[in-house]
Amino acid sequence: VAYALAFVSYSAAQTFNIMALFLRFDNEGSSIFDPLRDSAYGIYLIHYVPVLWLQYALYDLSFAPVMQLTAIIKAIVVFMLTLALSWAATAALRKLPGATHVL
Repeated sequence: VAYALAFVSYSAAQTFNIMALFLRFDNEGSSIFDPLRDSAYGIYLIHYVPVLWLQYALYDLSFAPVMQLTAIIKAIVVFMLTLALSWAATAALRKLPGATHVL
């Protein structure tokens, strides 16, 4: 019982610690990620489908004879295309009335 209470207390303390650090070191300057900020939650909700289908589409495709290099290239391609597709889908969905409350 003591271990369980200590673990819960530690986890709660670390959660508040992380929030305090983010509030303390928040800067008001601009970032290259600012355009992504408004669509971040929508991208999070939508990204799962493009990730699955892009990985499936690239599964049998080979770019190079070295397997590790092939996996790295495929991961980069999937990441970039997933981000682009999810961002575009979120931007399109945000134009629908009422979708801005969710996305």
